[in-house]
Amino acid sequence: MVASLSGRGDLVRKLRARGAELNQKGWTALIYAATGGHDEIVRYLLAEGADIDAASPNGTTALMMAVRERRSSTLDLLIARGADVNHRNESGASALDWARQGKDTAVVVRLQRAGAR
Repeated sequence: MVASLSGRGDLVRKLRARGAELNQKGWTALIYAATGGHDEIVRYLLAEGADIDAASPNGTTALMMAVRERRSSTLDLLIARGADVNHRNESGASALDWARQGKDTAVVVRLQRAGAR
C-alpha cells in the first residue's frame, strides 16, 4: 500500500475498507508508513493488525526504516508497541547498526535502553 509512504491516510483507510492486505509479502504498508514518518498511519495499521515486525524481501523492518530515515517519533512509537529491536536483515545489520552507522547517538541510546544489543 504505497499510499502509506506518501502519508495518504484517507486512501489507506479506503483501501483497507476494500480489503487491501496488511501483511503482504514485500514492502508492507507499515514499512512504508514508518519510512515516511507517518505516525497516524502507523497507529492505524497496527490497530488493524499489521505485523509490527514484518520484513521486506531483504529483511528490513519498519523500525529499521524509521531509524534510517531519522523518524524519531515513529521510532519511539514502534519501540513502545513492541517492535523487535534486535531483528537483523539478510546482511546481518540491525536498527542499532544503522543508528551507529548514521552516527545518531541519541537513537543508539534509545535502542540500547529498549534492549538492542
